[in-house]
Amino acid sequence: MKKREPERSRRPSIRAAIALLDNPEFCQDGQKILSAIADLAEASAVPPDELPAPVMKLCIDFGKKWGVALPLGKKWGVAPPLSAELIDPDPRRRYVAAIAAGHWGLVPIFPWTTRRQIEVAARRIRKSMAKQHSDAENPHRVRLAQWLEESGFSRREIARAVWGRRRGLWRPTKAEAIRGLPEAREKELLLRFRKQYPDPKKAERFLYQKIRGSEAPASAAVRAAESRYVEGLEGLNKDLATPVHTEPVSSAVTSLLRAAFVAQSYSEIRRQLAALRDALIRPPST
Repeated sequence: MKKREPERSRRPSIRAAIALLDNPEFCQDGQKILSAIADLAEASAVPPDELPAPVMKLCIDFGKKWGVALPLGKKWGVAPPLSAELIDPDPRRRYVAAIAAGHWGLVPIFPWTTRRQIEVAARRIRKSMAKQHSDAENPHRVRLAQWLEESGFSRREIARAVWGRRRGLWRPTKAEAIRGLPEAREKELLLRFRKQYPDPKKAERFLYQKIRGSEAPASAAVRAAESRYVEGLEGLNKDLATPVHTEPVSSAVTSLLRAAFVAQSYSEIRRQLAALRDALIRPPST
């Protein structure tokens, strides 16, 4: 009797996978996993190296239904969207995060405030905040890319489907790389590698590796965007723990809101209200 192969779900196309994020039932199932993880995190009960049994059960049920790639599962398909922004996008989140981290500023304008004072205050606020890369203006694409990568799609596929890239999807051939390299630069690199590697063939091989790159330009762009996003997220988490001080008024408002909605301490709220009053009536520095 022929041995029956285990049943295995087929992974959807990348466009079909992205379309799942518009499927209410799919998002509802993903939200159950997010809620379970949030409840365990709040109770400080998340083991460092493995998913707790309740969350694992939800993931397994999710996998049976949608064909999910799980760390311990045998099915493959799309991974659970472990980001609330993917299944429940809310444009208010970034404003809440920016205010809580101190990534904002206020310029009080009174009847006697001059245009120069406004401009000076605005420039001072802008200087106190790190400039974001253009990728940070649309973090949804990076979150989507991370999820698709976890689901088994290549960066080349992601660059095409998410960023709309049509060029740079493949590493250039030797001929293409040489054509795009100025002759003087080619001679400079070849001379450098011949000094490092006496064998001419080895030096030439390293030259081609250098000019062709280790990956396709589009894949490298996806990787760089993900790296910048993670770096920005780490910085945000750091500032959420200790908010940035951009100027007195916005810092006082941030502290007041945190006292009201995080600490929920009446005495702290009164103290921060007094600090906000003092910041508002303090004469501006010139």
